[in-house]
Amino acid sequence: MKKKLLIFTFSRSDYGILQNIIKKLNENIKFDITLVIGSNHFSKKFGNTFTEIYKNKIKFKKINLNYKFSSINIILKNIASSINQLSNIFNKLSFDGAIILGDRYEALSASIVCKNYNIPIFHLCGGSITAGSLDNYYRFNISNVSTCHFVETSNHKKELIKHNIKKNIFISGSPSLEFNKKKIISKKIFEKKYNFYFKNYKIIMACFHPNTKISILENINNLKILLKFLNKTNNKIIFTFPNADKGFNKYINEIKNQLIDKDKNLLIQSLGKFDYFSALNFSDILIGNSSSGIIESASFKIPTINLGERQKGRFKPRNVYNCPFKEKKIFQIYNKIINYKSKKIFLSMKNPYYKKNSSDFIINNIIQFYK
Repeated sequence: MKKKLLIFTFSRSDYGILQNIIKKLNENIKFDITLVIGSNHFSKKFGNTFTEIYKNKIKFKKINLNYKFSSINIILKNIASSINQLSNIFNKLSFDGAIILGDRYEALSASIVCKNYNIPIFHLCGGSITAGSLDNYYRFNISNVSTCHFVETSNHKKELIKHNIKKNIFISGSPSLEFNKKKIISKKIFEKKYNFYFKNYKIIMACFHPNTKISILENINNLKILLKFLNKTNNKIIFTFPNADKGFNKYINEIKNQLIDKDKNLLIQSLGKFDYFSALNFSDILIGNSSSGIIESASFKIPTINLGERQKGRFKPRNVYNCPFKEKKIFQIYNKIINYKSKKIFLSMKNPYYKKNSSDFIINNIIQFYK
């Protein structure tokens, strides 16, 4: 009999990582999968990422949450609403297991419901530390109620053991790094697709996500420092928008108001996994405070300037340079490493987050769990 699995995806970030696992589980005769999709995927503000999911023609249940505005009150209401809507689904349907990725508050809500309905949880990407984000607490609490843990490196396994989580820990690598290289498009095709031309300029991939432990005003000040730096560089900028964290509307408006030169700046809600990886592949540097700079950039042999404390404590490869939100310091590190791309320090570097056949490893261990 097929095992009925729920897979939760609440935003573009988790779907990009889960994409291969979803595809392979859907094709596997041992499983019957249902996606639980957050309404973030249907939002124009975040790139209408549901179109990517719809192509795969997999059955799904939609969770309706309020992403029009952002505040602590809205986030808490979304947590309560997630629990209520998921409980209604579980009252009507039975499931044998659930795959939950990462550290968002929506994922924590899903883990609470699964635990109360006694549904085994397969948790991906636990054991990380991100001291500058409430996600740190969400992630740890999801790990606490999970049945099996698929972590990215041995460092992440040690972190779970340190917190007295010792059973069913598997080092899977990051599933996001498993992708079909044939889907990576060239710089020329990217230029035509987005009507944005790089010419002979250096290319900076940039992003900003708030430190959810400090105020919106402090985050705005940090963002202004990054935008001021980017405006002073004589380069082409690809800037991807933040996720639905508290204050995201204000951050997006600030980005739009400061990066106004359309010949220099490409502002985009979501590139999707393969266009994003394509951009990383031909970019010269990544600047921001996203986990992508730490987990994924090393696979594309480019340096990353990791700003601020959002990712503080996360295990980092050698291509990542930590830097405070200080314009002078950013320029110092930037000028030091912008021309390093062709040097051996990056070309010879292996990404510690990569493991071959990551999704197959995860699926095989889920099969073994049911045996």
